[in-house]
Amino acid sequence: MRVLCCLDGHNSQEISQAITTLQPMKKLTLGLLYVLDESPTRELERQRGLSLEEPPTTGAIRQKESQQLKVQQMHDILAEGQRTLPMAQVLQRSGLPEHEIVLEAAAWKADLILLCARSAQTPILIGPRALGHVARFVVEHAPCSVLLLRSFRQPVQLPVPTP
Repeated sequence: MRVLCCLDGHNSQEISQAITTLQPMKKLTLGLLYVLDESPTRELERQRGLSLEEPPTTGAIRQKESQQLKVQQMHDILAEGQRTLPMAQVLQRSGLPEHEIVLEAAAWKADLILLCARSAQTPILIGPRALGHVARFVVEHAPCSVLLLRSFRQPVQLPVPTP
């Protein structure tokens, strides 16, 4: 069974625990995927009015520094993933995470995708908002089964009933 493990920088412990649970069932071939997010942040900054105050050269320098930081974070995250699961193949892509996960699952011929339901920074929710936009897209478009993992570091936040 080919299992594609999607790393987000905070979920290596959850993925490792899930793999430990799955390991006795079948012989697993593991892939650790990290997607370097290339979402259009510049457009969002422009819409919020954040980039209007700085000269174009400052914006270009800031963008280059941001890109270098993202690449360094990617290497750190993949190294942590390899420490946790040393037998896994390291895979990396860049682009929109939700699209790249689906494309890599198809290209790698994954049988199962392991993915956190939401970012570790957001509280665990119940109901329609329990899935983040990346997880929702992957569940809807994946070429294989998807196992959504919840972070066990935070308590579940129950919705407040409305009168």
